[in-house]
Amino acid sequence: MASTVVLDTVVVQFAGLDSIGLISPANLEDDHFIDVFARGKGTFKVHEQNYPLVVRGLVGSRVRIERNGQLMTGFDQTGYLADDLNPRNLHSVRLLHGARSVIYGTGSIGGVLLVEDGAVLFEKQRALSLGYFSNNRQQTYAVNLGDVIGKSGLNFSGLFKRANNFQYADGAEAEHSAFSAGSLSLGYALKTSKLHLEWRGNWHKGDWERPRGFQNNPLELRDLRTRYRIGSDLKLKWHFSKELVFENRLWYGQYDIQQNRTNFASDFNTVNSFENRNYTQRSYGVRSVLSGSITQWNFEVGFDYYRLLFEEKRLEEDLQSTLTQEEKVSRSDAAGGLFGLIEHGLDKHLLLFSVRGDLAKLGSEDQVNTFSKFTLGAMYQYSFRTILNSSISLSRHFRYPETIESTGVFTGGRGVFYGNADINPETSYNLEWDFYGRRKAFSYEVGLWVSFINNRITETLVNSGSYTYTNLSESRIEGIDCQLTYSVSDLTKEDNLAIELSGSVIRGSVVDGFLENGEPLIGIPPARANLRLIYKKNIKVLGALSFSIGASQVGNFNRLPKEVVRSIWGVNEAEHYFLLDLGLSLRHQSESSAVVIGTKTTNLLDKAYFPFGTHIMGKGRDLRVFLSIDF
Repeated sequence: MASTVVLDTVVVQFAGLDSIGLISPANLEDDHFIDVFARGKGTFKVHEQNYPLVVRGLVGSRVRIERNGQLMTGFDQTGYLADDLNPRNLHSVRLLHGARSVIYGTGSIGGVLLVEDGAVLFEKQRALSLGYFSNNRQQTYAVNLGDVIGKSGLNFSGLFKRANNFQYADGAEAEHSAFSAGSLSLGYALKTSKLHLEWRGNWHKGDWERPRGFQNNPLELRDLRTRYRIGSDLKLKWHFSKELVFENRLWYGQYDIQQNRTNFASDFNTVNSFENRNYTQRSYGVRSVLSGSITQWNFEVGFDYYRLLFEEKRLEEDLQSTLTQEEKVSRSDAAGGLFGLIEHGLDKHLLLFSVRGDLAKLGSEDQVNTFSKFTLGAMYQYSFRTILNSSISLSRHFRYPETIESTGVFTGGRGVFYGNADINPETSYNLEWDFYGRRKAFSYEVGLWVSFINNRITETLVNSGSYTYTNLSESRIEGIDCQLTYSVSDLTKEDNLAIELSGSVIRGSVVDGFLENGEPLIGIPPARANLRLIYKKNIKVLGALSFSIGASQVGNFNRLPKEVVRSIWGVNEAEHYFLLDLGLSLRHQSESSAVVIGTKTTNLLDKAYFPFGTHIMGKGRDLRVFLSIDF
């Protein structure tokens, strides 16, 4: 059974363990994909941009992210930052856990995030939107266009935004935090009774100043420049019959990203050194799936393959000693797998089994390692009655080592990092147990889960200023996610009210035995509780008036290892905090057009806080005003 909740015009559908979160469409007042993503269960938002997507306390390659079928990877261990996604152009967002996520391969330990954007909707679209954010004087301009020509459809969207330095809640300015970014996407689709052919292409460019103290060093200034990121995919879907469908998807991606670091003397006037890192990557892949149903059996079988070529060049100039250092690290990956899934439903019972076999060659010019992995999963669901349903899933997952963990020598702010060519992939055994149900206007879901991770890859100190990467024997992450929803609608007046209360608690430990207690893992977010309310009232002449409240309570961030190693976003103890958002919008509809005007205030109480233990405080009160015109 699936439950649907309307939150701030975002439809969120929960369907047990297999599919957690379907979001469409995004808010006009949302500035970044993270604003939409962080509404899901087990997800956590740090800052608006240049910070990783956190799922169940895991980031980077421990969470597999696909955009229109393309495997999205980052230039460092924080992974894909999603800065290039346009929240106004999202079609669907699905976060998979459990047995169903097994068939996607490497990175499914923390989940599989499937993002579809720029979809051709086969309808006429003419939409312009403007936004202004008071905190950093941000300006946002967006356009969405679509048309239908016979059996073909076209779609174009664009987003441009720029901002000055943002303000902390204490009134201070976050030095060096301005940005500008733009994204474009184009899509074409052809649809007949048996064939659906769709092509999409996207382009992104962005310049981001990282606030002073970004990596716990107040004497550094950093800039992140995406010179370009492009992606393209071609999807062919052929219906042999109602019961048998073949889908093939080809994709290509490429990026050129620079990161600059300037180190100053204690007076912050004299430049000690300057460092430039240039990251380039080309990747392409294919995924083919044959799906069908026979009586009460559903199945999927297929294969996928990807090729990835990555290169990092580093240049550092010491302006005091006039010394120059140059480094180069490259990585070449070729990986693929065969997979299958079968699902059987009978009366109140549902069984699902998944299996996958993988083969990969990963490495550099100096050394290439070959890995083979076998993973599988099983899920059983029983529907007692509408008010009580339960499902349990057991699955095996893995992830391959990253470039920095396995290849070459890397110099960072804390010292020199030596890749370990003999490192092994991580393996995780995930157990998940869900309870969910509905009664009249109420619905609920309680999810318990635990991940037993073997050979977890971790940073290890060799000596002062030197690090490498080794496999921990065992670690464990467990959590509980809860959600209670109340939703009522008056279909005759188009009025509705939705209230959602949700919460997550996650705990991670390095252990000598999977059931033992041990030292805390780095990167596990604090406990969190959220309240969302939206009330929509249809008023004659004026239109639909919507009022929303969002409240979040985040717990203390103090369960850290005794010897804290600074991570890419900094790790410090942080106190609990409470955030409150208020929104109000009006949609006026006529025969040929619609106008939406609204406002949303985030951090209404102007609370000073440090999210996720970062050295940088969160943004202070921000009044967002937006206007959208459909014609």
